[in-house]
Amino acid sequence: MSGMELFSTLLAFSVLCLLIARKGIRSTEKLLPPFWKPMLAFLLVVLAGIILGEATVREKLYDIGRMRFFLLYAVLFYYFHYFSDNYGWLKVLFVTTLFVAVYGICQHFIPLDIFRPAGKKIVLYAIDDQKLGSLVLGTFNHHLTFANIYLLYAGLFLALGLFYFPAKKWLLLHGALLCLLCIWTESRAAWIATPVVVAIVASGKSKKVGLIALASVIGVLLVVYATDKGFQQRFQRTFIQQDDFYNLGPRTRLWIAQWHMFKQHPILGVGWNNNERQAKQYVDKLFPEIRERFYGHAHSTPLQILSTTGLLGFGCYLWLWVEIFSTLSQALRKITKRKIEWWLALALLGGFFGFHIQGLTQWNFGDAEVTHNLVFFWAVLAAQVHVRNRTP
Repeated sequence: MSGMELFSTLLAFSVLCLLIARKGIRSTEKLLPPFWKPMLAFLLVVLAGIILGEATVREKLYDIGRMRFFLLYAVLFYYFHYFSDNYGWLKVLFVTTLFVAVYGICQHFIPLDIFRPAGKKIVLYAIDDQKLGSLVLGTFNHHLTFANIYLLYAGLFLALGLFYFPAKKWLLLHGALLCLLCIWTESRAAWIATPVVVAIVASGKSKKVGLIALASVIGVLLVVYATDKGFQQRFQRTFIQQDDFYNLGPRTRLWIAQWHMFKQHPILGVGWNNNERQAKQYVDKLFPEIRERFYGHAHSTPLQILSTTGLLGFGCYLWLWVEIFSTLSQALRKITKRKIEWWLALALLGGFFGFHIQGLTQWNFGDAEVTHNLVFFWAVLAAQVHVRNRTP
């Protein structure tokens, strides 16, 4: 996370210096980033909720600071639009994601985190006395964070290997490896999202190829289930065994609490992040008979947006994504005048679908590492909308 923050700061400073070096931008070149209207509307609703919400001044300042990710989107857009005329950044992404992938493979089979030598037990079921899988699932931070980020890049490299560089098979293999790593995180949402992303990207060839790709991923899931004890127990605890602490029970109670927060504050919600601060109050009141209680954020992006920003914020959030998906749909149907690369539109369509599927059971839009990567892909799309002499 520190590396991402450092990158964001240096990028913003660099873009500002480049603009100054060019002595500003001619009036004919001035433009606002695409999708700015729903983003601005959403930010204003969030700001109003923060100011009016029940939180300390320090907490309110922290919540306002989290909105900086939208500024990063604008910085990245201007960088891609004015200073990047090719796809050289793909090479950087390939090397970076490959390095993390290799480390992730080692970390999956050897429960050792070389950055934290003592190891890190990041999930409740990964504990010594119950022997449920590796001590560390995923890479660097958390298995859900890892799955949300890498599924975005999986769609990108699958599309690159299938359509943009079909002769370079290692790109396709790299995308397949990232999909496997998402499955290995043992994120239940990723088990559902990964086949969907693969099917969407592969269907760009034909519906038949899409169905074959979908069947292949399901086959991989079955093989992993048959050979991975941790996967088996994770699946059984969720869908077969009645274990109130490890199955969907805790999330369900949080979801019900979010709904009650929304009903009491339907217009602006309880305020950004305030649902997490008030979770104990609501869960304890709604479920006094439950001994093992689970608190925290909503573990669902739609419910988190609804409970913290109300109908106004939820409407703006939907508006933003409707514009994004509408742009991608037009590009794929080739009915737009915007010069959006077809393969890139397909990759983003698959990646964003995967993001939303995982967001049904996780607050991934509020995960800082995920948000950094999400706004990067927003900026890539936005730069394509206003393409400037880009070399194919």
